[in-house]
Amino acid sequence: MYENFTKQYPLSKTLRFELKPVGETAHYIQERDIIEQDQQRAEDYKEIKEIIDDYHRVYIEEKLSAPVDPKTGEMWITPEDFENAFSDYQRLKEDQKNTKNRGHWEDTQTALRKKLVKSFVGNGDLFKKELITRDLPAWLKQKGEWEEHKTTVENFNKFTTYFSGFHENRKNMYSDKDQSTAIAYRLMNGNLPRFFNNCIAYQKITEKYTHLELQIDAELLSTMGVESLDKIFQPQYFINLFAQSGIDNYQQLLGGKTEESGEKKQGLNEQINLFRQRVQKAAKQVAKDENKKAKKIYDLSGFTDLYKQILSDRETTSFVPEAFDNDKDFLGALAKFIELANTQEGLLENLENAVKKLEEADTQRVYVKAAGLTAISQNLFSSYRIVSAALDDYAGNNLKTKKQQEDYLKQKVFSIAGLDEILCEYIDRLEQDDPLHEQLAKLSNPQQPIYSYFLEAINTQKNTIGLGKTIAQVKPLLSLEELSKNRKLPKSEDDKGGKGFQQVQAIQKMLEAFMAISHTLKPLHLLDGRKPIDMPDMDTGFYAVFSKAYEAYNEHTITLYNKTRNHLTKKPFSTDKIKINFNNSTLLNGWDANKETADSRRCGCRLRPTLNFYCCRYSVSQRKSFEV
Repeated sequence: MYENFTKQYPLSKTLRFELKPVGETAHYIQERDIIEQDQQRAEDYKEIKEIIDDYHRVYIEEKLSAPVDPKTGEMWITPEDFENAFSDYQRLKEDQKNTKNRGHWEDTQTALRKKLVKSFVGNGDLFKKELITRDLPAWLKQKGEWEEHKTTVENFNKFTTYFSGFHENRKNMYSDKDQSTAIAYRLMNGNLPRFFNNCIAYQKITEKYTHLELQIDAELLSTMGVESLDKIFQPQYFINLFAQSGIDNYQQLLGGKTEESGEKKQGLNEQINLFRQRVQKAAKQVAKDENKKAKKIYDLSGFTDLYKQILSDRETTSFVPEAFDNDKDFLGALAKFIELANTQEGLLENLENAVKKLEEADTQRVYVKAAGLTAISQNLFSSYRIVSAALDDYAGNNLKTKKQQEDYLKQKVFSIAGLDEILCEYIDRLEQDDPLHEQLAKLSNPQQPIYSYFLEAINTQKNTIGLGKTIAQVKPLLSLEELSKNRKLPKSEDDKGGKGFQQVQAIQKMLEAFMAISHTLKPLHLLDGRKPIDMPDMDTGFYAVFSKAYEAYNEHTITLYNKTRNHLTKKPFSTDKIKINFNNSTLLNGWDANKETADSRRCGCRLRPTLNFYCCRYSVSQRKSFEV
């Protein structure tokens, strides 16, 4: 009988053992500063990783600025490749539900990624010991920074195996695969569709509004290598936007620049927005004179920013370190975040203004991710099923085949206007005594429940959670040197807990309030995990503003939230582990008995003279003493 209940599944267990120095070993370790050396090496490891990443950034900039074969001088990827790709994208834009067009476009992106990564051919030394022993020193000397970093770099001359995992992670950047951590993916799957949409929008705007005069800094045009704006909004220009320097110039073109004197040079988006306001005002006046309702102007869209290059996207939250060393540093970062998020033209106000752009947007071309519909349904109707039931009802009544119904319901996104229409029609057909009629009527805009949900989302969250109150409770803590160590939990309803517990609760509530806003608006942000959801017909005017504002807000909020959680929940004593090397980078590298004497670099073996196991470490000169 018991045989049926045993040995049914494999079981994995982790065994932990403690190595205790015996005899003179402890004195040996202390006398030779073994722990201190490896502790310093662990600290230096954090610094040298930043140096290596700087080296990667320079390498990426150099290779992407001139993607040519060093042997033949021929370009790995050409401007003509993007002219052809643009044709494929236009076909997809004309009928984005056509699976053949979608597949062809995805094949084009794959081919472009494969071409681009040829720019990195011969990058093997980036992941070898020569990076530490030869390339970094030469590069730092060239920059005049060698003396500053010399000790750190040389500390790893004989410990290059430290970087095996780090190198594997960085290798992913140079892959041609369909993965969000790769340079080629960032360009061809993230930025290329955005750039093509901007080209299409520019062409429509300049053809229709011939009296629109865009003022561009001649120096910026010269830096971008063109004489006129028209040249930038051509498919083949994308080859100049691979490197971060090219992306920065493009972002300046769209968003403008504030000079050191405080003077603001308007970018294209601001100029187009001001022009749109004048045109809309004139249209309203004409409509008023004719006793008609003015139509919204959707074709004066702004342009969407490009994603930063891999590694360059890590610089925006530089005020938050990898880990906080003490409460003072943590509270300083918290103060900086509040300043960035909650001041005039700060992260939150910019996000609020971006969401208000929905009032000007074509909601047929603004999309909501399917993954967020259950939460929206719960918030609107106190039921997770209402929106999905409405979609099921629509599919069953309007689509003929089961395949069509399944494909429709499997969509990653649905338009706001489409959802509003489907939801209202579904509730309208229900029995008159169904409580959904009353719930819909109580909403601020019963004809557009999804639209009004997002338009009011930030204010709803601010009022529900009391964001202003949570910030006010945290501000007195920001001037402290450290938080109280008394984090005793409450024992009753009247007990507020220890002082430190109350401080942590106040910080947690504030950051969760900021996070709640991010979660509420997340369904509007067209990312599936880390991968962009490409909707060729999206309202670029709305997404140009919303994507930029949301990504900035989200990145700062999530980064600080995670680092705060790590800091406030860590033990009062250090649990950090460091690798003990005994000045040997391959110490005890495997337990093969044949290596104990054959491999001079291993310098260790196991002994079992009694019931206890002993780990023996010896120097290279003592190796023969352990031959059996």
